[in-house]
Amino acid sequence: SVHGAIIAWKDDRNGNYQIFANRVNYSGIVQWTPFGKYIGNGINSNIIGDLHGGAILTWQDSLTGGGAWDVYAQRLDSAGTKLWATTNTKISVAVGGQSDPKQCISGDGGAIFTWWDKRSGVDHDIYAHKILPTGYSYNFGINEENILQGDKHADSYPSCRGNINDWGSSQCNCAWC
Repeated sequence: SVHGAIIAWKDDRNGNYQIFANRVNYSGIVQWTPFGKYIGNGINSNIIGDLHGGAILTWQDSLTGGGAWDVYAQRLDSAGTKLWATTNTKISVAVGGQSDPKQCISGDGGAIFTWWDKRSGVDHDIYAHKILPTGYSYNFGINEENILQGDKHADSYPSCRGNINDWGSSQCNCAWC
């Protein structure tokens, strides 16, 4: 196993919010590039270790236009190479907007993603979607999600448990690997 951490954050160095990631080794020395590898445009990133020295990231972005947020993901190996679609994997691009994605490792090495979803047009529901280790959808399609909870209440929040350390406000988070 490769020891260290992969850290992900958002910044606006190029005029819009983008997600970057970098690996540091056990001694804290940067392993990839001095300023991080660009992953994609967006906010509210979350990262977990993939159990193979890499990481799986998820975030929200409005690539599809219309001001609505959608959920995307990417898997990186220990060298920072994108293992899923180079344009990133669409987790949910349904109408109404999706936000606040989280993920956890599934038993087969893929990931299960959860998020707030407003496709009903009334209020937020919580949806989930499984992606295989290869980056393909469990059902081999997009928007084949399952609703977990309807009518979001103040005490309900999309959540997965895994090796996640979140240092507040989705500014920076880290996956130990």
